Amino acid sequence: MMRLYSRTLAVTIGTVASALLLAARPGAAQTVSWTAWSSDSSTGAIGTLLVGVTPVNVTYTGDILTGQTQLDGGFNHWLPTSTFTGAANVNAPSNGNLIALSGGTATVDTITFSQAITNPLVALWSVGSPGGPITYNFSDPYVIVAGGANAEFGGSSIFPVTATIVGGQEGNGVLVFPGTFTTLTFTVPTAEFFHGFTVGVTNLAPPSAAPEPGDCALLATGLLPLAGIAARRRRRA
Repeated sequence: MMRLYSRTLAVTIGTVASALLLAARPGAAQTVSWTAWSSDSSTGAIGTLLVGVTPVNVTYTGDILTGQTQLDGGFNHWLPTSTFTGAANVNAPSNGNLIALSGGTATVDTITFSQAITNPLVALWSVGSPGGPITYNFSDPYVIVAGGANAEFGGSSIFPVTATIVGGQEGNGVLVFPGTFTTLTFTVPTAEFFHGFTVGVTNLAPPSAAPEPGDCALLATGLLPLAGIAARRRRRA
């Protein structure tokens, strides 16, 4: 059973979720700048995203499958698009731009931004396998804003496990991390070949009005689940 641990954090996440729902109305799509990964190595990858017109460098260090990782312009794994747009009405990642992982180690995977990023998003692809789920264990609480079965392998949507852990069995989806960060860290303790992620940002305006009844119904039915909100949020300096 999920518990609401922090009223302050719940208000913060509720504001972000409301803003995403308001953005989901026709004509109000949120444009996400997903990272354009430009190079990789046996220890990580580097890329760039845009905050407005400002380029922000993104560095990833940790587990990586260099033979499967797709850089900007590679094969498009990010399908079906609906599993990455969801109730938030954001754009899916583009061709390539997939950092592939295998997991199964104690390696701490780290995403570092060259400047602070507000409400970063992480898109996950093909998390888990038909034989069993795996998890991404993040250091910070998240909200699921999109999800669904993988186009290549079937399965089902990513799903909440705890406030900071998300699971999947061939699951796609998008997470938003409420707050301001210069780093995001996670581990993938169970091995599975192969799955992957990318990271992006959108400038979410605060909601200008209370959510409409239909929006509240979406929240109530769990399309934007508050996955066991953590006791406190770590603010990244």
